[in-house]
Amino acid sequence: MLKDFMHIREKVFGTPVMQKALILMLIMTVAALIWPSGHEPEITEPETEPYIEFGIASYYANLFQGRPTASGEIYYHHLPTAAHQYLPLGTRVLVTCMETKNSIEVTINDRGPFVDNRVIDLSRSAFSSINNLRKGLIYVKIEVIE
Repeated sequence: MLKDFMHIREKVFGTPVMQKALILMLIMTVAALIWPSGHEPEITEPETEPYIEFGIASYYANLFQGRPTASGEIYYHHLPTAAHQYLPLGTRVLVTCMETKNSIEVTINDRGPFVDNRVIDLSRSAFSSINNLRKGLIYVKIEVIE
């Protein structure tokens, strides 16, 4: 049986015409795989859930004025900055006071707060723009801005 197969193979694939046809088919197959079709595939970014967190916010005490933050920047009361325990430094977040519905955009440039049940420490000016400083602690919603 093997001899019959070898005989057929030599008869069919041994001819110069068949060999050229096989080489041409191989070249066409490779070209079809690597040649652009003119139709670009649509690449869509995976949709990710926006980061939202609720919790208690406080503001920096006066003793931190002029001191370096975790990012290396100097803390100033008048800048819209904040401290968060694990959001990446440089992240922009929208902080909304749930009582007044006032919001402010701040940049995370420090780590903290290191007090139980608090999720963010705002600069003095950021806190005062969404609620009265006399409150001291407020319930907020934090949303990462893309």
